[in-house]
Amino acid sequence: MVFVYKQSALLAGAFVALLGAQPAMAATIDFTPDPATSSVTVTQTATGFLCGTTCGVKASLALPSTTYTIGNGTSATINFVALLNPSFYATSTFTLAATLGFAGVDPFTVSANASGTETTLFGAFTAGSLTWSTAPQVITLADGSTVRVAFNPVAAFSGNTVTATATLTGVNIVTPPPPAPVPLPASGLLYVAGLCGFAAMKRRKRA
Repeated sequence: MVFVYKQSALLAGAFVALLGAQPAMAATIDFTPDPATSSVTVTQTATGFLCGTTCGVKASLALPSTTYTIGNGTSATINFVALLNPSFYATSTFTLAATLGFAGVDPFTVSANASGTETTLFGAFTAGSLTWSTAPQVITLADGSTVRVAFNPVAAFSGNTVTATATLTGVNIVTPPPPAPVPLPASGLLYVAGLCGFAAMKRRKRA
């Protein structure tokens, strides 16, 4: 009968543990690029032969409508700015002032500056480069998590459109606290009480 008692107690304990167990929460945060808080402005600083004051690089946002799930040490490279020059022929130097915003539980923005050169023939880039002067920025979120945003250079221009990107990296994503245990329902309490009562009755009969 001792075996029956122990078995019943073990079953009761397992039942309570099963009801109270909660799945572990992954340490990740979702980030969505936000066009509403993002922007880019291009300024021509010099133009070359056959390129007047109105020609040169045009810039626009190229943000995807994608949500990125970031954990510790994981990264996502995000299309940020699209550059083009529809001129027949042009050479120019330019600067960019850009802001990249993210929507989500804890929205934030980061700003950066860049400079570049380009050569265009028949509306397509034949040469050029883009260099960001802003160092990677580490952002601390409300829950203490930290992420890094780095703006990536473009080493060579070619084709009709050049896309500049940014990389979002999880530096220290805080693990959320576990949820509260699920209260034991009334039927579960009756079941546990029945098991314990059955074991006690067997012990009394044995005595």
